[in-house]
Amino acid sequence: MNTVLFLFFGLLSSTETITYSCGKMVYDWIAKKVILYDSAYIEYGDIKLFGDTIIFFPDEKVIEVLGNMKIVQKDQELTGERMIFNIDTKYGIVDGGKTAITEGFFTGDTVWQIRSDLWFVSRGTFTTCGEEVPHYHFWGKAMIVEQEGMLIAEPVILYIGNVPVFALPWWFFPVKKGRYSGFLFPNVGNSSTEGRYVKNIAYFWAINDYSDATFSLDIMEKKGARFNFLGIYLIKPYLSGNIGFGYIRETDTGIERWRIEGNHFHQLNPSTQILARVDWQSDKRYRIDYGTDVLVDLNKRTSSYISLSKNFKILSGQALILRSEDLLNDRISYRLPDISYTFFSKRIFTGSKIANLYLTNSGRFLRTIEEDSIGSYEKDELSASAGLQNPVKVFRHFSLTPSINANGLIRKEDTIGSYYFRRSWTSSVSISTFLYGLSDWSLGSIKRIRHVLNPAVSYIYSPPSMEGYFGDTSYQRTMGETVSRMNLSLQQSFQIKWQSGEQQNKYELFSLGSSINYDFEKNEKNWSNLTLSLDSRFSQKISISCRWAYDPYTLERLSSSYYLTSYLSGQIDRSFYLDGNSRQWNLTTAYSYSESKLSKNQQIWFTAGFDPTDNWRISYSARWDIEENSMVNQSISIYRDLHCWEAFFTWQKFGEAWNYSFTVRIKAIHDVRVMRSMVSFLVPRI
Repeated sequence: MNTVLFLFFGLLSSTETITYSCGKMVYDWIAKKVILYDSAYIEYGDIKLFGDTIIFFPDEKVIEVLGNMKIVQKDQELTGERMIFNIDTKYGIVDGGKTAITEGFFTGDTVWQIRSDLWFVSRGTFTTCGEEVPHYHFWGKAMIVEQEGMLIAEPVILYIGNVPVFALPWWFFPVKKGRYSGFLFPNVGNSSTEGRYVKNIAYFWAINDYSDATFSLDIMEKKGARFNFLGIYLIKPYLSGNIGFGYIRETDTGIERWRIEGNHFHQLNPSTQILARVDWQSDKRYRIDYGTDVLVDLNKRTSSYISLSKNFKILSGQALILRSEDLLNDRISYRLPDISYTFFSKRIFTGSKIANLYLTNSGRFLRTIEEDSIGSYEKDELSASAGLQNPVKVFRHFSLTPSINANGLIRKEDTIGSYYFRRSWTSSVSISTFLYGLSDWSLGSIKRIRHVLNPAVSYIYSPPSMEGYFGDTSYQRTMGETVSRMNLSLQQSFQIKWQSGEQQNKYELFSLGSSINYDFEKNEKNWSNLTLSLDSRFSQKISISCRWAYDPYTLERLSSSYYLTSYLSGQIDRSFYLDGNSRQWNLTTAYSYSESKLSKNQQIWFTAGFDPTDNWRISYSARWDIEENSMVNQSISIYRDLHCWEAFFTWQKFGEAWNYSFTVRIKAIHDVRVMRSMVSFLVPRI
């Protein structure tokens, strides 16, 4: 029967139009119902109903759909075996309902549609697996599903296949894209230092589009409860930052331990920005004891600061306040404040080939306060420097750069009544050029060989600096020695140009470097050690780097180092696989050797990986100390793609310490994962 537009003879109180289609229509005047048979279809507003049979009760404004039921509203589709739907309230009940939502699929023995984007489900399942028989699903006796929101279930049981593997009294699952508030999945396990624990009992709060916060709790059998907070904000490109806090009062020691860490960036305008950092912790072992990384942070110094920097047309300035704490030596230092400026390099003369003078200038005021177990003291320091530089071309091919720099400093310490001062100056001149040699022959695809030389000579002179005091005590003296030194260097590179079809390519075969200096102030052995270097990348797969140092008087080699790296990859022949597909493999090896009069070191690194199948990836890396004849460290990584799941296994050894971890997680819901600590009673600990 063709589609017909009709009003059910005034039985509807509104003038809403119903469009229907079916193979056969019957109107039962006694029961006051309309029955549509044979691929029935009804459209009412934004709602479309499909079914083998549709029964409409105009007085009650109720529609019943039997067989192959489907309801479509906006972009949402719900299927089932049977449905009763009120076209006025738009409430419905579905038996055997199934629908796809933003991040997965859910089913239910009975589904109540509260509104177009909200359902209540009795004995339902949820999965992100699109297979006809899903590889996993969550089952709940009662579920509330909100499109573009959350799925709430109680109780919830995780099934892999038909095997239940995990259960909780209730839980939340995200079923929308983007950021959302909700609970995160905790980690359960056991530790020799913490005992049995439940970590990351956390709530994530998506405050708005620009900020969020995470509140979490770690409950440890031996240590007690630790509270953590992490807040993040981001307004591109003007503002960004984060702040984290952790606190615990350990039950086994009775000690309160905490840490505050955060960063802030604020771009006030294109030329002005604020940077800030806070890093405060109760003791030097907090990060070691409560860090999650295998290689813990062994830094024993924390720094907190706030700085304001501004660029003007001719200079840049910065103001800084800093607190630095040496946890190892129980020493705290402050910069209150640290103010500096730098004038941009300014050209003084223009339009002259000889006078090409540039001026630079910078200054700084610094007040420092030092505190330790003995006491505290402070000092004020004012410093400035200025320089002139005149780079010019001489004889067209030589770059000549004379320069002179002067530095001055005044310092006042609270322990003395006088002012300390120091002044010095340094002058230098350098000249360099480039020389090119080009072959006049070709060999096969090689069209040219080019040799580039870059010789450079520089001279530095600096007299002893002058220092002293003025004020209550006045005197001055020279400090240090005169510097009068000439530096010689030569850089060389060998390049080739070859023809590949109609295209010409340039490639650098290798480069050589050498340098030495002569000290005019020494009475004997004025020449320094001669240093040589060789760097080459014969192809994209092999690179070599070498360094040597020689005594110029005896030509004795004082030290040497070599580093060779190879990068290999290819396809494993398809005959090795049953499916006839070839797959990738890669191998990276590195060899290092260094030797001096005092020490000798020789090691090999290598990393190998291949794909046994389309879903497996395996890699192995290791470092072997040839001199000690021992393995320094090694690791194995195995990855398995499980369709809607993915599994990771890593094993590492550092010296005598071993560590391994196993993680299985749902791709679409990374917060839900099964880790090694959850099955620690089944997997033995190394």
